[in-house]
Amino acid sequence: MIRTTAASALVTTALLTGCATHHAHHSHTADPDPARGVVPVTKTSPLVAVMRPVGESQVEGVFYFYPAVGGVRVVASVSGLNPDSKHGCHIHAYGDATDAAKAISAGVHFNPFDHDHALPPAEHRHAGAFPNLAADAQGNATLEFTDETITLTKGVTAIIGRSVIIHENEDVGAQPWGGAGGRIAIGIIGLANPESMPAAR
Repeated sequence: MIRTTAASALVTTALLTGCATHHAHHSHTADPDPARGVVPVTKTSPLVAVMRPVGESQVEGVFYFYPAVGGVRVVASVSGLNPDSKHGCHIHAYGDATDAAKAISAGVHFNPFDHDHALPPAEHRHAGAFPNLAADAQGNATLEFTDETITLTKGVTAIIGRSVIIHENEDVGAQPWGGAGGRIAIGIIGLANPESMPAAR
């Protein structure tokens, strides 16, 4: 009986040792390593949205999002707009561009606190309600401002994984969505490669 118990103990010890060794050999580190595609997501991770045309639009561009004191620094460059025109521009709820014809798949304006619609600098507005894009005579527009209603990756106001929508008309601040009309460009907001981003201004 003693011999049997001792043998059983040896077998159990060997099995436990083997399991521990197997686990050690197959465990994986999650240490940041861009070479392996392991990129940490922090509250200051810069983001980017590459704008693509919706429907028959020719609008293209890029929005960069940088960490900033008191909010998020938004820097954008857009082309293909009508000359000397203005266009509403907002963050929408979903990063879903499957509806290539109208971009309805992006959902409504991102509005986590159920505010009425308004334009900057109104404190209480939809999160990510940007100033209008103002195109020049060549149909190009730039935008640069700090948005205090959004965050990059953390909290209920995080914009990562959502979308930027450019509308066909000017946002006049009307309820419920600004009266800016259809959607002419969409960009999904994702992690940016810091090496490819221009320096924040």
